[in-house]
Amino acid sequence: MDLKEIKSSLQNNIQKFVDFCKRNSCTVAFEHINYLETINRLEIVRDELENKEIIELFTALLITYDKKLEELNYETVHYDKGKAPYNKFQHIIDDLADEIKRINYLKIIKNKNINLVGSNGSGKSAFASFMKDSLSDKIMVIPAQKYLYYHHNPSSVEDLNKEHLMEKLNINYSKKFYEPIGKGGYYYLNSNLERQFTTLIISTINEYVDTSMKMQEGIFSETGIRNGKYIYIKFKSMWKSLIPKIQWDLNFVKRTINPIINDNIPYDINNMSDGEKAIVYYLLSVLNAKENSIIIVDEPETYLNPSIYKKMWGLLEEERDDCKFIYISHSIEFINSRYNQDLYWIKSFDGSTNWQINPISEKEKEKLPTELLTELLGSAKPIIFCEGNHNSLDYKVYSKLFDGVANIIPVKGHLDVIAYTKSYNNLPNKNNIAFGIIDRDQHSKDQLSKWREDNIFPIEFNEIEMLLLNEEVMEAVLNANFYDNKKNKEKIVTFKNKFLEIFEKRKYEILNIFRKSKIDSFLKSERVEDKTKKTDEIINDITQKLQNMNIEQYLDDTEKKITIVWKDKNYCEALKICPFKNMINEAEKIFNINSYTEVAITQINNNNELRDILLDNYFPFYDDIFQAK
Repeated sequence: MDLKEIKSSLQNNIQKFVDFCKRNSCTVAFEHINYLETINRLEIVRDELENKEIIELFTALLITYDKKLEELNYETVHYDKGKAPYNKFQHIIDDLADEIKRINYLKIIKNKNINLVGSNGSGKSAFASFMKDSLSDKIMVIPAQKYLYYHHNPSSVEDLNKEHLMEKLNINYSKKFYEPIGKGGYYYLNSNLERQFTTLIISTINEYVDTSMKMQEGIFSETGIRNGKYIYIKFKSMWKSLIPKIQWDLNFVKRTINPIINDNIPYDINNMSDGEKAIVYYLLSVLNAKENSIIIVDEPETYLNPSIYKKMWGLLEEERDDCKFIYISHSIEFINSRYNQDLYWIKSFDGSTNWQINPISEKEKEKLPTELLTELLGSAKPIIFCEGNHNSLDYKVYSKLFDGVANIIPVKGHLDVIAYTKSYNNLPNKNNIAFGIIDRDQHSKDQLSKWREDNIFPIEFNEIEMLLLNEEVMEAVLNANFYDNKKNKEKIVTFKNKFLEIFEKRKYEILNIFRKSKIDSFLKSERVEDKTKKTDEIINDITQKLQNMNIEQYLDDTEKKITIVWKDKNYCEALKICPFKNMINEAEKIFNINSYTEVAITQINNNNELRDILLDNYFPFYDDIFQAK
């Protein structure tokens, strides 16, 4: 049947039921059931589908619901005034509307597998649970929560087959946790959670044993066979490539398998590690999936180390190339392990059955690396890009200063901070905003002003170390480690005098550093735009631009400023100018504190008053970040 025929049949069956209720004066309110809107939505969704398998899946689902409505019409004569079938009718229409929603979400599937990311609270697991409620046996959801226990005494072990397996796998246990399930319901729930893993194993073994026996009797059967091999044999082969030290012992009588290490005595499968049992669960679930299924995996890295899950999902994707995989994960390492896949992110979730899912284009991936994009899209808080890496002082300080307010992402140099901040803020439909923090270095006032317009802000210092030598930080560090506040103040005065002495003594070194910094910054950003110019012309252009920067005049002015700061004993201004990171070493000597930097960071983390002082005095853009939270 094509869509028009199915739609016509659905409309006829709905109309039959409506007419029956009207003839029998049923006291029902059809206006509360959006059956007309649901039917009209069919063609809209169908026209938006591109993937052949999804179209076939959708068609099969509609036929299933059409049969449900047809059966309902046969039942109506047995009820008084149609009240009971009316409730059933409402459930069928509501379920059909949800199925149409599911298919609408699946239209994102084109030719590639999909990585679906989202921040905490974006409804990733709720999305998996919603998809699991589908009546389609070609939508398989492997949930994040798994009960990996093998039940040794299941009833009728020989009768557990693929049909029983699909029934167990399709139970939405996460949903049942929130629904009343009657007296003894929790026993029922735990029993079924337990038997899901059990049925997965036994049904696979049963099909292997039964089919093998039939083959020996000359009866050919394709049950339990894929691409000419038994599913159980494929499972063993994949397992061997993942964990070769563990083999499997098949018990034909008990219809079960037990692990063996180094040809020793078999042991209980329940004594395997969670990671090992998870591999069993993943392999058998995917291998037993129907042909051309959509396999949705919530947190596919659960219990597994990266080397295992990278190889395992690669093997499964290769074996089940007839299926499409949707991975729901917030693991950057996992997402980076899946090559040539489409990236989508859940922007928002209304708490019901509505998600806003947006694609990340190849163009956007070019501007921001996939690894970085994944981390950013998984954050609901504002983003702060900073210089350095996760071991850098910049990152350590900012992650404490802005703890709970923003996510700090280190991205090497200041040009990377600028590029990533601009690129991220230009992404469409994002649900957060990015800021950049860079060292002041020797950037011009005009340049800094332009960057501020793009949410890129310089700190008040040329080096982040100087922030830790702020008087409030030194006082907090000393008072936390020494009880004599008077001596602490004396130590601070001693250090400040030493700092100013070194500052003035090494002023020409400072000027040389500034000269180099100015020229380096210029050369990093300079580009040859005119391809027709000769080398001499290009060199002359660059030389002229450098001369126009008046670097020597800038250095003369800076030298005068250093002299004034030193004469005035203006320690605060000296901190803003000083480029010497090793001033921290002088502080350690005078304060008699090892690892001053780490102690100072601890104080910033633990001392709310100190943190507020630093934010107010040196990070005037903090309010913008806080409001974007």
